[in-house]
Amino acid sequence: MDWRQGNRGEASLENTLQLKDAIHAHAPGSVNRVMSSLTDPVLLSHRYSPAHELLSPASDHLSITQALHYQATQVMGQLGDGWRDHFCPEPQAIHLLPPNTASEWRINGPSLVLRLSIPMSLVRSTWEELDLGPSPLTRIGSLAQAGFSEPFIYDALKRLWSMVRAQAECPPLLLQSYLVCILHKLAIRGQNSRPTSPERLHRPQIARVLEAIEDQLHEALSITDLARLAGVTSFHFIRLFRQALGRTPYQYIQQRRLDKARLMLATSTLPVADIGAAVGFADAAQFSRAFAKHIGMSPTQYRQQER
Repeated sequence: MDWRQGNRGEASLENTLQLKDAIHAHAPGSVNRVMSSLTDPVLLSHRYSPAHELLSPASDHLSITQALHYQATQVMGQLGDGWRDHFCPEPQAIHLLPPNTASEWRINGPSLVLRLSIPMSLVRSTWEELDLGPSPLTRIGSLAQAGFSEPFIYDALKRLWSMVRAQAECPPLLLQSYLVCILHKLAIRGQNSRPTSPERLHRPQIARVLEAIEDQLHEALSITDLARLAGVTSFHFIRLFRQALGRTPYQYIQQRRLDKARLMLATSTLPVADIGAAVGFADAAQFSRAFAKHIGMSPTQYRQQER
């Protein structure tokens, strides 16, 4: 996002993440990680600013902002319908900026914020797949009039930032899970009635999903495709899968990939990088990080131990 300085013209720190691994320093103490495998990527920005004024141009993204730290007492915003104070004193508050909306801001104190910007092509397809009735986009305008407390989304953004700050990437399957849950939360906020949700996954549904996971472990598995096999929406699939197997789809798939990798390390002479690719990791670095995190040693060390 193109943030332009207002009258104060003071420096700010912004880290924009798209979903790939490149690191660029823009100012002392600042790091900008770019992570993207999408044509129109999801953006996660971490920004510190002193008291300031700024202009934010319109974009085809739905933006969700949360304040990690505020010393401001007034957040005046202009979204095309007059100035109003968007400051929210409630804990775990978030702020929405609708797509295709240019905005102006006047903030009277320092702030440290996270902003998640989701391309509307992804928002629309997710909401359509969730089948939540009339387009939730009609309610976004009213939700954007002021900040509001939303603990789940607030915590999800902090978790995403902690992950990408630590490892400069977020596995696509995990990112998709977060986005489905975040967009579902926004979509049902303010609904008078909510669709009936399935109570559980039955054995045939679970069997189809687990078989597909095993057959496609080396591929880029999708929550949407697995949910379609189970015959439920992505949001309900994540919840019901965890209910049935005691872990999320991402956790289960990650464990199966590592289990298969351990077997291949112990019984084959394939290079470590080839084994990582064979079980679905994007590259050798990602494979080594995941293996060390869960197994407690590098793939090479594990192979030496098992020989």
